[in-house]
Amino acid sequence: MKLHKQKRLLAFSLYFTLLGLFAAQQMSLAGPNQNDMKTDFAQLEANYKASKNNLKKASKSNFNWDWLTPLDRLQQAYENAGRYSDAEPLARENLRVVVTAFGDKEGNAASTMDDLADILVKLGKPDQLTEAEGLYKKSLDIAKKESHVYGEPAPNYGCSNVSKQLIGLGTIAMKQGKVKEAEKYFREYYNLAVKEEADRPRHIFMPVATIELAKCLVAQGQNDEAIKLYDAIVDMNVNAHCYNAKAEALNQYAELLNRLGKKEKVASLQKQARELQSQQANLNKGGLDY
Repeated sequence: MKLHKQKRLLAFSLYFTLLGLFAAQQMSLAGPNQNDMKTDFAQLEANYKASKNNLKKASKSNFNWDWLTPLDRLQQAYENAGRYSDAEPLARENLRVVVTAFGDKEGNAASTMDDLADILVKLGKPDQLTEAEGLYKKSLDIAKKESHVYGEPAPNYGCSNVSKQLIGLGTIAMKQGKVKEAEKYFREYYNLAVKEEADRPRHIFMPVATIELAKCLVAQGQNDEAIKLYDAIVDMNVNAHCYNAKAEALNQYAELLNRLGKKEKVASLQKQARELQSQQANLNKGGLDY
């Protein structure tokens, strides 16, 4: 049983795993969240400092998840504030403790590898991207080999189990100029989303899967296939949490059509995107568990 992932799933529903990736990507483009300026970093740092002795003595036979709570909270606060250089050593310490307690071949370690890889991608130096690539690949291998359904044999992974790794690997490949390699990862994720959501009335994973694969195809001049992917999402019903992701896909589609001189649908796509963004903002403002 993956205790670390269980902990996170208590706080985030299944689809938040993927939507968190999209939100994080948008936040990194927009810069630090201004609300995080109110964070009491001094208190968080003091709490972490007080927990260090417990973290040092962690072992396979002596471990408590509560020992990691101060570290987790400070690491998340740094990330929310865009302080990725400060978050990196905490993510490394987090991984060290989890590997000490559980080893490096199971889901707790894989989840923590993803967290460190996410930070390294945001920092973005060539050596950091290379390290992140290795972490994502190891995590992906673990996710594909372990069972995610109690009592059932592996493989039984779904989109939520491999989204960070496949999108992360595709993103790194794009940054490194390896566009065909990026397509492989994005297409694997897209095909998995299509299969998983074939009978789902409101799609959860398809918007982001479309964004990443279509963007990669456009980078290679494969505009016709990208247009087919975008067309499929225009009238697609999506989960309320996905309104911003669908809006981003529609705006990308409008930008592509405008660049190709096919302006007939541009205004309507942009209007639909604005309406979705407005709906998402109103839902968020209401603070409802929608």
